[in-house]
Amino acid sequence: MKWIFAAVVAITLAVVGYYATTEAVAALLFGWLSFFARVIPQVRVYWPSVILGLTAFVMFTVGLHWFLTHLLSPSTARSNSEPASQRWRFRWTAAAVSMVIVAFAAGISLVGVVHQVGWLANSQEPLLGEALEYSRVGEVRNNLKEISLGIDNAESARDRYPTSALLSPEGQPLHGWETQILPYIGIMTRDIDMTRPWNDSANQKYFKCVIPCFINPEFRTPELEDAEGYGLNHFSANSRVFTADKSMHGAIKDGAAKTPPARKKRTC
Repeated sequence: MKWIFAAVVAITLAVVGYYATTEAVAALLFGWLSFFARVIPQVRVYWPSVILGLTAFVMFTVGLHWFLTHLLSPSTARSNSEPASQRWRFRWTAAAVSMVIVAFAAGISLVGVVHQVGWLANSQEPLLGEALEYSRVGEVRNNLKEISLGIDNAESARDRYPTSALLSPEGQPLHGWETQILPYIGIMTRDIDMTRPWNDSANQKYFKCVIPCFINPEFRTPELEDAEGYGLNHFSANSRVFTADKSMHGAIKDGAAKTPPARKKRTC
């Protein structure tokens, strides 16, 4: 029997190793670590439910122990004369309760596994990689539309398009076009010191966040932040429209529909 089990495991591993990529194997073995790291900080404990669950657990354990003690132990009249080894012990109840918990956990896990396998088997989207070309297209268009509207609103308010970069008198880059359109996509910038670079200590906290409209949802597992915690932008400005510290006011004759001010990047 052991040899059969070992053969099944070996064949399964061989098949997985043949068809799976390194990325798939890494995601299968260690993907739960990144999931926990991403989800646990977002978990909020609802203490009334915790207290209710602990109370129910204690009542179930005590009630089960009382029931099994009276059901399987000798009668009360004979209990004093019977050997202690024949009396129902609490550790046996604890073992039974542990088996019930494990059975419930296994059942819930099996339901989750079946659900996910069924979803992956019937999904038209790729399991790995970056190319969700159907379901996410609408979201990408909405994000590009929001960015384009922000650029147009900035041009209407300031009578010029944003520049690709704001430079200090010494020529040091301070802020990009993204910062210039933030007020026009509903994000206040009054606390940002525009005379200092975006990654200056006075401005860091305002840029260590993710702005949804700058994210390209076509990527299956997009990087949202860099190694230092700054939010990324998955869209690039049209270099023919925006140049450093100057803008092409009035130079777009055919409108933004034919000369888009921003476009999505091909890689993330």
